[in-house]
Amino acid sequence: SRFTGEISCTNVRCCAWDGSTCFFSPGASFNFDHLDDSPKNSNIPVQKVGYSIVFTNQWTSANHPFLYPTDAHWSEFVYASHSSAYIMWRDQARASRGVELIAETGALGDLQSELATEDSVLDQVEAFGIEDAFDGATSFSKRDLCVDTDHPLVSGIGMIAP
Repeated sequence: SRFTGEISCTNVRCCAWDGSTCFFSPGASFNFDHLDDSPKNSNIPVQKVGYSIVFTNQWTSANHPFLYPTDAHWSEFVYASHSSAYIMWRDQARASRGVELIAETGALGDLQSELATEDSVLDQVEAFGIEDAFDGATSFSKRDLCVDTDHPLVSGIGMIAP
């Protein structure tokens, strides 16, 4: 993440530095209703907010019965907040090396490095994998993701695998 150092971390109003890691600052947390698809359309005057992310598995033998594996699972996930200038992946387009490695092996490191150098990405977080992909199994982000009015979009990726 671009928020690995104290100076970059403290420049983000929803994050706080603990001496070694950048964390979402609980004092900046609040809930509001979206009036549209973007925090930019909220009537609450705020520049940055943090969101926790929950992914719920619905890939099961009941709703995907053809050759469903007995050891279905998800790798860890990575999520990024960004502007419309960034696209994590696109149908019928060549994937970045980071996206390719997550799809093939579940390894996050290359994509995280790509995100850290992408100017249109504000923040990134990891989320836990799902070892047993039963219906309703969940993955949670390891910390809150910072989003602001210039970076209102969130993209995420993980590997689904037998």
